[in-house]
Amino acid sequence: MRTEQAVVDGLGVFEDALAIDTAVNDTVAVSVHVLADQPHDDCNDFDHVVEASLHALSGRFIVMGCTDYLDDPARFEVPAGWTRTRVSRRNLASAVRRLESDEEPEATEEVRSHTKCT
Repeated sequence: MRTEQAVVDGLGVFEDALAIDTAVNDTVAVSVHVLADQPHDDCNDFDHVVEASLHALSGRFIVMGCTDYLDDPARFEVPAGWTRTRVSRRNLASAVRRLESDEEPEATEEVRSHTKCT
């Protein structure tokens, strides 16, 4: 569901799925970390940080882009049940500028997900 808050957060939250917005419609660097404990506070290292709860009923996360085929994406085993996910994004402005110019080819948007399993 698209709400004003989802647009502000860059995060669509459903009971069993998260939709993460990106600043660019281009390749982004994505990392996923499944943790037993709360991640350390690194919010000052990122441009945008949000958190949400997710119900991993199957015990599996599937991470895919909007143009990926369901057979291709990375899969992560997690304990079945509720999890808390922190989505951190950085290099947002640089990634947008990179699309307009080749001056900053190393400025790729980075999306990092920390998931704490309860």
